[in-house]
Amino acid sequence: LCEHPGTFEGLRADRTKLRAFVEESMRMRSPTHGLSTRITAHDEVFQGVDVPADSLLHLRYGAANVDADEFACPFDLDLDREGVSRHVTFSAGPRVCPGATLSRLEQQIAWGVLLDRIESIEYGDGNDWLHQPGIMLGTLELHLRVTKADVPLSLGTGRNG
Repeated sequence: LCEHPGTFEGLRADRTKLRAFVEESMRMRSPTHGLSTRITAHDEVFQGVDVPADSLLHLRYGAANVDADEFACPFDLDLDREGVSRHVTFSAGPRVCPGATLSRLEQQIAWGVLLDRIESIEYGDGNDWLHQPGIMLGTLELHLRVTKADVPLSLGTGRNG
């Protein structure tokens, strides 16, 4: 939200975009960039590269989610993107994350409540953008400047009261 001026205000005004925001956010900043590994059963050629049998392949969701062949303007936050949930943040097919639906619901509820309680949000001073090591992505520290809403809206509804 801090990197896309006007998006926070737009979401406060139009909650119908919240689902698309959650999906686009996960596509652009997947919490993991890949946990899926496979071993090739036989020799393959993948995008012009010879891959011998018994090679270990590692699927990088983060790369797949910003593939320009799949997503027009892949680095743009587009709340009107067609097929907004086509990303592979939660993998796909028989290995899809069993918590995907719950994660989506939790994010929509949490953002709805935050949008009710916060007037604006922006980066604060002192961010060094160091990332935690390991398979989960995230910064070690994130400094934000948050302005509380004068009149909080009713929990998650976008309405006063």
